[in-house]
Amino acid sequence: MKRKLLSVVLATLAMITLFAVSASAYLPSYFNLAASEYKTANLALGKLSAESGTVNGTYKYFAGQTTNNSKHGVWFDAYFHNGSKFIKDTTNSILVAGYFAHCPKLRTGTKQHTQWKLVLNSEGIWLNCEASGFIWYNM
Repeated sequence: MKRKLLSVVLATLAMITLFAVSASAYLPSYFNLAASEYKTANLALGKLSAESGTVNGTYKYFAGQTTNNSKHGVWFDAYFHNGSKFIKDTTNSILVAGYFAHCPKLRTGTKQHTQWKLVLNSEGIWLNCEASGFIWYNM
């Protein structure tokens, strides 16, 4: 009986680990994106923020999710370059909270052709947040 319970617990832990590791890879494939079409941002435990690489264009889409380790919310924010610095696009800033919570596919505001990036920020001063997100080219 104890062996059966132990094997069920270990199998469950293995499935949770596999899901957490593959979560960020799953999201781009859900939207049928090739690896060259998007940039990722991965917020790790112990960090306050993370940002993706840049993509060029007039507007972008972004999405993502938290993991089962995320104890607090994560802000998903798109930033655009105005010629001298990156500025937050306030049209679609979203707080995603909860275990495996999803940031839906959002569209940034339309701008002149410029650089965009995705920034993930922990809610408040909490360091125990974990999430992944990605920003992709015009569809």
